[in-house]
Amino acid sequence: MHNTSLLAMSLAKDYAFEIVTSSNQSLVQFVVRNKPSFFIRYLRLPIACLIFACVIPRSTNVIRSILHALFRLEPNGLRQVLKQNIPDFHKAQMPLLFLILAAVGMFLLISMEEPADTLMVMEDMGIQISSKSRWKFLNFGRKGKFVPISEIIDIVIHEGFHGYGQVIYYMCVLTRDKGEGKEGNGVQVIFPNFLPRKEILLQVWKLSRQMLYGKTRRHYRHVPGLGLREVQHLHD
Repeated sequence: MHNTSLLAMSLAKDYAFEIVTSSNQSLVQFVVRNKPSFFIRYLRLPIACLIFACVIPRSTNVIRSILHALFRLEPNGLRQVLKQNIPDFHKAQMPLLFLILAAVGMFLLISMEEPADTLMVMEDMGIQISSKSRWKFLNFGRKGKFVPISEIIDIVIHEGFHGYGQVIYYMCVLTRDKGEGKEGNGVQVIFPNFLPRKEILLQVWKLSRQMLYGKTRRHYRHVPGLGLREVQHLHD
């Protein structure tokens, strides 16, 4: 896969927009993510390494003793090791609570990444919508939502209000009712965490519909007594 359009920045919203297409042009991926921050790019890993360098040498003996007691499976071995070594922590001005907080802080620094919303459009197959959190451990097991083309009614851009009367545009996919016994409201918002500007949404909307339906405009119209009926005509 390769980039065809890179980092379209918004002045009003601090994010980056990227389009990635496959080599055979059968798949296109739209990604909206936070603009890379100076802290995450340059400071996050050095600070984590500094914490590691300060904490690990002072706690090596205690960790080695604890593991030795655990592997030998001695009765009350772990309790005795802790009693013997916890005073050493205080002498070295390294209380156990600080060690735990340092480990948690190092873990959080390593887990940080830029959040992102992604729309993947597969030609004649459907779309997949996914979001990525700022913390990597929250993304484990999180899968995107795939909507097959047979369930898609249309991809549309709506106008709405946000906050204190601010007019915004947002894109969503309208889906068919899933039937009895299954949940689903028939509407899935795309890029829900960023809500890109109208110019970006129009670009995504046009390319997505061309991937799914070719060079035709396609939508459904409700016909009384007949339900939804597909309507097609050529693009202008």
